[in-house]
Amino acid sequence: MKRSTLRSARRLVAPIARRSAVAAALAVALAAVAAGPAVPPARAARLAGRTAAHTAAIQGAGATGIQVQNLDFTNVATAKIQFYGRTGAPIEITRIIQPGTAANVYLPLVPGLANGAYAMIVSADRPIAALARTDWETTRAAGIYSSVVPGKTVVLPLVVADYYGQTSLVSIQNTDTGAEHSVHVEVRGMGGIAASATADLHIAPGAAVTIDFERDADFRVLADASPNGFLGWMRITSAADVAVQSFIDVASSEKAVYAFEGIPDTLLATELIAPLVRKRQATTVGLYDTGIAVVNPGAAATTVRVHYDGSTGACAGQSFDEAPVAVAAGSGATIYQGTSAVLPSDCVASARISADAPIAAVVLDAKDLTVQGAAYSAVPNREAARRVVLPLVRRGHTAMRLTTGIQVTNVSDEAARVDLAFASDAGVALTSCGAPCSVTIPARASRTFYPSAAFNAMPVGTFGSAVVTSDRPVVVLVNDISENNTSDAATYIGLAAGDPAAAAVVDDDGASRWTALAALGFGRACAGCGAAAEAAMSYRAFLTVGR
Repeated sequence: MKRSTLRSARRLVAPIARRSAVAAALAVALAAVAAGPAVPPARAARLAGRTAAHTAAIQGAGATGIQVQNLDFTNVATAKIQFYGRTGAPIEITRIIQPGTAANVYLPLVPGLANGAYAMIVSADRPIAALARTDWETTRAAGIYSSVVPGKTVVLPLVVADYYGQTSLVSIQNTDTGAEHSVHVEVRGMGGIAASATADLHIAPGAAVTIDFERDADFRVLADASPNGFLGWMRITSAADVAVQSFIDVASSEKAVYAFEGIPDTLLATELIAPLVRKRQATTVGLYDTGIAVVNPGAAATTVRVHYDGSTGACAGQSFDEAPVAVAAGSGATIYQGTSAVLPSDCVASARISADAPIAAVVLDAKDLTVQGAAYSAVPNREAARRVVLPLVRRGHTAMRLTTGIQVTNVSDEAARVDLAFASDAGVALTSCGAPCSVTIPARASRTFYPSAAFNAMPVGTFGSAVVTSDRPVVVLVNDISENNTSDAATYIGLAAGDPAAAAVVDDDGASRWTALAALGFGRACAGCGAAAEAAMSYRAFLTVGR
């Protein structure tokens, strides 16, 4: 292992809790990419400004809450949650999770878990998935990441190093709890930036290493790739499955935080769905814009096309097409809705991102460019599902009045009948909100559900989970916002949980088996495997978390 790699490994978990700004804003990067300042700032000025803002942003430590979702709608799940630190045996706790619901684990309340950051593995006797939200109390920054699907080759569509003051922090977890593994990291520039860097990291069993693109010796030179820093993407390869998750720090904002997951090569696709994009959407608290970062990790050039279907605002019921974008092999592009020539202002839409070769994309959502930010990975069209679980939903929760908007996109060419059902944080089913919870969404259209007096699916001041069922495939995005504007926004993609009409089969031994595999979860279908094999199966989820 190189000396710089050793330093990265030693810093494994501390940076996430120590540098609360490290989970900061990414949508700003795309705003800068597409519409950067007319006169690029001098690097010395950028560094001076970053230092001042960086100090303000890292006041206090972050704390993570985890939602562990039981994807089995018939049976109770027993989940074993293990936290892997830098050294020693993992800390382990157990949760019992009701069918089709989620259990909350708040790290500051876990006995024996010291302050720091951890790689986490959840194992269960039923299929499960997990998401994590980290909040920094002093700055009110926040970020959610979920569905961290492991793979032997994982792509991160966007990496920045002091790009207009923004820097990536990337955590890579070895999901093999029995052996150390070497991981090869390759970072390439895009958008006219030719710089690149590589490193080989050695990761202990079950643990993670964190690459800080501001401080890590292998990568900090990338910041000098251009007058405005480095813009690129990352590929991670290993003989064992790795789970990858990213934060981006925006030095000019102490609240805006973006968090998103690496994408395994098995989830690359020629058509991706982005349930929520917007241009200059005017709200009572500010203007919202999105940008899309697309990467073509293949060996041949491709052309990327973006098609919009308007849902609300000035573009409701209308469709638009961006001009095609040529993307070279091993490169990427950014498409910023905030300055789109085809979209009207005050537009909220969904987007179809297509190409001739498999691609990956992340969508960045920002309020007033740097004030708040959220991010999510675009979903392969083939991963749309007729049942989608939402591990975290809430209404006016905590003093920040955190409330989740639910954006449901019908990806089919036929109208979809959609129903929502809610459960409390204890897994108890809540009374339906009636007609507002059961709607028909036209072909290729989207519908937003927002808890309010007219949509009273949850009592004020509470949180829980939800399930979306549909007779057509849908993709669901959850937007967790503060109604009194005291906290950063955060988004996540709902977890596909198969077709509810085909949730079980009967094996030759007469036993019923779970078969509704979560397309973005971590289970393995067990149809026909027999009772003994099913009992021995372990369903696992992976996250990098902190307190």
